[in-house]
Amino acid sequence: MFHFKLQIGMLFKGTPKNTVYIYRARNAFHTIPVMSHLSPVTQWGAPTAAKRALCIHGLCSSSQVWHYVADSLVAQGYWHVMAPDLIGHGMAPASKDYSIKAIANALFPLLSSSPPFDLVVGHSLGAIILLTLLPNVRFSGQGRIVLIDPPLELGVEPLEVIRKSCIDQVSNIKSVQEYMTRMNWTEADAVWEILGLQLCKPEVINTFFKQNMREPWSFTPLLPNSSTVEMVILGADPSLRGLFTPDEAEALGRTHPHIKTKIVKGASHLMFQDIPAKDLVVGEILRLAREEVSH
Repeated sequence: MFHFKLQIGMLFKGTPKNTVYIYRARNAFHTIPVMSHLSPVTQWGAPTAAKRALCIHGLCSSSQVWHYVADSLVAQGYWHVMAPDLIGHGMAPASKDYSIKAIANALFPLLSSSPPFDLVVGHSLGAIILLTLLPNVRFSGQGRIVLIDPPLELGVEPLEVIRKSCIDQVSNIKSVQEYMTRMNWTEADAVWEILGLQLCKPEVINTFFKQNMREPWSFTPLLPNSSTVEMVILGADPSLRGLFTPDEAEALGRTHPHIKTKIVKGASHLMFQDIPAKDLVVGEILRLAREEVSH
């Protein structure tokens, strides 16, 4: 059975000093800061590795959901992967302010204290946070970015549907077996998904939507307008309620031809946990990673 153990451990060389390891799950270390101004972070691979990746999770989730993506990168032999917990999620502290700006601001200390990144990945809300942070992300070379089913443009009604769905997810959490049979997930993916849901409270979700529906939900203007960075956007299957639509992909082909888009048939919003879609997602990430190494 998949499990993790609690563990207080010594710091890796190169890790911020105000950090303590709280548990080890296979080859991943989760860290929580002694000082409250730093975000809790799950890390995979040696901090001294030649290449660095940043992964940002979505709403109702936590950093550990990136385990398959991170393990796949680390297996290449030269990657260190960092995944922070967003405020109100995972091991991160709660807040009274869950605006997009506040969530992004909470990650500024991590960005400023970390060496430059070679690759950044964001899923759902994490993709929006990543776009918000993009001017402050330091890249070691040409930036390489993967956005997984980003909700770039949403009206009030779709946002309300998503709010209700999120409330239901954290209030009526499926069992590990249900995720494995109904969604064809691995045990590890189910365990980490459930952990993220258990650590996200309904009041966090309600506050998030209340504070972020005051202005139009429109983040397409944050997409880079030039080829100074290489960006790939992966959308879920529309029949499975994907948030990044084929119409948006077609429109970006005209307005942002330098951005590669792909709608993944048969993939849900959580495509990096779906079998077999997760391998396509990881394959796209590894393609960018290898291109970065070859330059």
